[in-house]
Amino acid sequence: MKKQVFALAMLAMVLVLAPTQAQAWSYNIEEFTVNTWGDADSSTVSNNGNYVVWRNMGGIPRLQGYDLSSREEFVISRNDVYSDSINLSPDSNYVVWKDMSATYQLYGYDLSARGGFIICPNDVDTMSIAISGNYVVWENISPPDAGLHGYNLLTKEGFIVCPNNVEPQSVSNNGSYVVWKKMPLDNKFYGYDLSSREEFVISQNDLYSDSINLSPDSNYVVWKDMSATSQLHGYDLSARGEFIICPNDVDTMSIAISGNYVVWKDYSEDLHGYNLLTREGFSIPTYGYGVGPATISNNSSYVVWGEMVGLWGYDLSMGEGFDIPPGCTPVKAHLSPNSNYVVFEDSPCGGFCGYDLATRDGFIVSPNDVDTMSIAISGNYVVWKDMMNRVLYGASIYSIINDECLDAVEVVDDTPYNGSTTGATGTDVSSCADNDTIDTWHFYKPNAGGQVTITTDGSNFDTTLAVYSTCGGTELACNDDYCSDNLQSKVVTSVVKGKTYFIRVAGFNGDTGDYQLLVTRGECTEPIKGDLNDDCKVNMLDFAIMAFHWFDCNLDPPEACLE
Repeated sequence: MKKQVFALAMLAMVLVLAPTQAQAWSYNIEEFTVNTWGDADSSTVSNNGNYVVWRNMGGIPRLQGYDLSSREEFVISRNDVYSDSINLSPDSNYVVWKDMSATYQLYGYDLSARGGFIICPNDVDTMSIAISGNYVVWENISPPDAGLHGYNLLTKEGFIVCPNNVEPQSVSNNGSYVVWKKMPLDNKFYGYDLSSREEFVISQNDLYSDSINLSPDSNYVVWKDMSATSQLHGYDLSARGEFIICPNDVDTMSIAISGNYVVWKDYSEDLHGYNLLTREGFSIPTYGYGVGPATISNNSSYVVWGEMVGLWGYDLSMGEGFDIPPGCTPVKAHLSPNSNYVVFEDSPCGGFCGYDLATRDGFIVSPNDVDTMSIAISGNYVVWKDMMNRVLYGASIYSIINDECLDAVEVVDDTPYNGSTTGATGTDVSSCADNDTIDTWHFYKPNAGGQVTITTDGSNFDTTLAVYSTCGGTELACNDDYCSDNLQSKVVTSVVKGKTYFIRVAGFNGDTGDYQLLVTRGECTEPIKGDLNDDCKVNMLDFAIMAFHWFDCNLDPPEACLE
């Protein structure tokens, strides 16, 4: 019995158990000021993920721009413009607007090249302006050039889309196709192929103009027919084919389309969806509190909608609904068209909040009240106007899975890990470098003992490396620059089979960027005689293992259990 107690005590003394790895995302909001000197017109703030544009109201009214990558503000037009005419392309570097001067000309501006140009010298209907990619379309108001016109912003070439008058609010453009409804007495629904410059009829029947929804990123358009059945119809603009989506009456304000999916609400307060590619319909579960039609958003991956007591989401690929997040009652949700983020204002959640639809994690963008009309989100960038000081702010949302040591990501032998410290946080500093507080974390659990080499070769910034026994534990090894002409890091350290080690990747003097982390085996590949745990050493760990096996085999020393 004494032998058993001794062996177990020795084992408890020397064996270190690795902590359970919990994985959760860290969301780090980098806030910055977009504009301070002028009061931005909230209704004009637009963001396409690369640029922000808005009309200043205070001081001298004019059109302003902001480069999100360089964090640079610039003047687009020194003249005042019609607020409802400002159209920023969602997927190119162009913005267009109608000038308030005597000529009422339609102007364009290349946000990348910082150059403006005249698109149309005549008066245009501001409600008809539609831009996407390199194309803008609009309706001229006055003869002899009345009708629907188009312009290639890249080649600076103008062309006629339709020589007749159209309903201005029905005009839509996704960069590949234009759709519109002609004015009475025609009332037909038409389409135009921007590449082939070909006009075609989509529907012979009259339709509700406010129900026309052209997908921004696919070849589909949907609408509600004005016949007795009020059916929801769809059309494949590429294949030139019409089909019925829903035979029942639908709420025109609720229709939302993106990619291959369209969603809508019927008048029984039920929410429905339809896959335009497979022609399959499905129901989206709601929670019975009344779906607000104007709150429904769809970005081809997720659907988001508001009910009277909360905000909800639906994963279109998984067919799964969820609460965003529990207990919040947002005023209005803003879904990014090209990322997994949705943002909303809600005091119980801590002010201006965000939510990652993919990971189901929430975060705070700003603790202050914001002007909900000014919120504009695209990609990883969101902009808004503060209600208190009237300043226009922006923020970049960084989602980092291994920002904290407790959320360290595993690395394995001979398999490079590509990561980034951009947007990471941190308070620690390693012993071998100055001010390397911004960090990410990894863990390594060797399947054999001996020496290992850890490097950041292939990284694009001045890295530092440190290895720790536990989170917040002893620093076992550290390196900044492992040779004079190389800003990358390398550590060589001995490891014990089965023990977990924590690797910290940071940057000298706060430097950040993309890194490549690689762990390779060292010199000792075969365990030496008496080395029972393959750590290239013979010590008390081996004695504890041997003592444990004495008891297992019911043998006394010096006999050994070899089976």
